[in-house]
Amino acid sequence: PWLPIGGHAAAGRRTALRVRLFLVATRRLRTKPLNWMTISFKHRVLVNLFVPMVARLFPKLPAYDPTLYRLCQRYVDRYRGENNSDIRTNGELSLLQQVLPGCRVVFDVGANVGSWTALALSINPHIIVHCFEPSRATFSKLLEQGFPGNVICNNFGLGSTMEERVLYVFEEASGLNSLYKRYGLENGWGLLPQESQETVRLDTLDHYCEVKGIEAIDFLKIDVEGHELYVLQGAREMLERGRVKIIQFEYGGCNIDARVLLKDLFEFFNALPYALHKITSRGLQRVERYDQRLENFQYQNWAAIRT
Repeated sequence: PWLPIGGHAAAGRRTALRVRLFLVATRRLRTKPLNWMTISFKHRVLVNLFVPMVARLFPKLPAYDPTLYRLCQRYVDRYRGENNSDIRTNGELSLLQQVLPGCRVVFDVGANVGSWTALALSINPHIIVHCFEPSRATFSKLLEQGFPGNVICNNFGLGSTMEERVLYVFEEASGLNSLYKRYGLENGWGLLPQESQETVRLDTLDHYCEVKGIEAIDFLKIDVEGHELYVLQGAREMLERGRVKIIQFEYGGCNIDARVLLKDLFEFFNALPYALHKITSRGLQRVERYDQRLENFQYQNWAAIRT
């Protein structure tokens, strides 16, 4: 339902209808990266005609329209490269297809049931993949994948120190299970705080590489539901020596419960020979320095690339 704005409810409805028609008419622009040099003439005309119109009509829009809000929110997410977990469209697959063919040693930290490793092998079946999954039940499902001998599966996780920790479990093999108890997910996601828990073992990446005689890592993928910073802290020696080429890590709502800011991750990399990039459907976007406007706890992926 449209809410009236003073005496202009009808005008507000007409304005909103025009904006919706604009969104439909420019659907192609909204589903593909906007490159002014390559888009067709007719789409340039659409932009030149409709964008000024929307700017003029914006003050007349209804103050509250859930449908229009959701459309705008989806566009903002697409523009910023956030809240898209589909690896095929959020830029992750594109990055893997570019870099994995030239990789030899890959780490899958937070391997879960092995879906990411299977994808990596489909791109380059010759890579050596070291998988780390601390949950016993999830690790059993990882082994059921029947990966070839160039995949080494470890039933422990990685962190900043060698220790035992409590893993809070939503359900068996869930990708949301975390070393941190999650709160505030009841309304938006229908998830109550985890009731089950399991004691798991953690090692450090530096210690693991020393024991296994691993001199270099070509691609380090970290998906550990808020524990990313601590995995990196446990890899400091390898990182300081520039022995890891590319690191992919997540940032999002888990960081609230882990009490780790994106600012903390930027500060960690400040003293290391790495440049930070946000992974988006348009490719890698270099981010030179931390900005508080980045700190929104929306799901996103980042890449730290050795300079």
